[in-house]
Amino acid sequence: MFLEGPEIDKFEIPLEPVISDPIYDKKLLSKLTITDISTNCTIASGGKVMIFCNYINEDDIEVLFFEYDEKGVTQWQSLANLKSPFGEVHKRVGLSFIAPSYRDTNITQVVQCFMQLRRISDQQTSDRMIFYYLPVCDHNCPFVKYYHLNETNDIKCKKKFENNQTHQNLNIEDKQKGTNNFIVLEQQQNLKLNQNRKFIFENF
Repeated sequence: MFLEGPEIDKFEIPLEPVISDPIYDKKLLSKLTITDISTNCTIASGGKVMIFCNYINEDDIEVLFFEYDEKGVTQWQSLANLKSPFGEVHKRVGLSFIAPSYRDTNITQVVQCFMQLRRISDQQTSDRMIFYYLPVCDHNCPFVKYYHLNETNDIKCKKKFENNQTHQNLNIEDKQKGTNNFIVLEQQQNLKLNQNRKFIFENF
């Protein structure tokens, strides 16, 4: 920038350069907010999670998983990998990533942890959300894929899985019985119709 010199309309006197504080896009520095999440749990070895949030900068965001003890002291924390192919930022309003493995992948009970967004530049965070780590089930129990407090150990999972299979088999048997009953009824109706036709022809 220059100031006007002795001659009118001639700006020849330079000013010392001044650097102001950085000016950020208001959208990028708004309060971090998680608006929706695909699941609030995963098995102890980690799993896919998708988050919808407000406007974020893909180079200035991270997802933090952590655990407190009874005194509120952080016992464990880990960051999700947002780099391809493990994760990605979608149009600055969505995140897809693999939740990090829990510190002990051999847990036998559900463990309550927390998850939150954190902006790298100023360390501002979103409100924390409860996130559960579940024990790995050797029976690939479908009830362990989603959080159920009553199905936290392998024996209960196996029993629930077997009960579910029995229920499905009973449903199949019921459907088969229904089909068989319909066939028998149809045969009875056809037999009665044929008898009526025979009576008409014999008395015509």
